[in-house]
Order: sequence, then C-alpha cells, then structure tokens
Amino acid sequence: MTETSAGKIKKEEHIFKSTSGVCDIHTVIWYPDKEKYENPLGVVQIAHGMIDHIERFEGLALYLTCLLYTSPSPRDGLLS
Repeated sequence: MTETSAGKIKKEEHIFKSTSGVCDIHTVIWYPDKEKYENPLGVVQIAHGMIDHIERFEGLALYLTCLLYTSPSPRDGLLS
C-alpha cells in the first residue's frame, strides 16, 4: 500500500504461466483507494520490452492511479 495525496494505492503482483507453459508472466496492478473512490474511470495497460522492468514505470502508474485509473502491467515484457 502506497500513501499518496489521493489516498492509499493498493499494489498487487501476480505470476502465471504463458499459454505455451514455457514462460512466467509477471503482472502488477495498482488500484485507487477504495475508501475514497468506488469505481475507477478506466484501465491503462502498460506493456514494455524484454530489457525493461516495471519498476521503471511505477511513478507513471502511481500518477495514473491517483487520477482514478487502474494500472495493470505485464512485467518483464512477457505477454501471453
């Protein structure tokens, strides 16, 4: 949980297998503070390349989440 001026932002990380079963898919989802906002305005998906990492985009995800968007992102550029 991250505390911001817009409230608490919840961060969830998940890992699941790709459809081929060869790769692990790492995802991160940031949620707006449910105590303040019942429904987000939309969803923004951040996808990046193999050399990048999601932590580099965390500031953007937190900013978007403060604007009431949910920001899910596949980690490590692996998409099913």
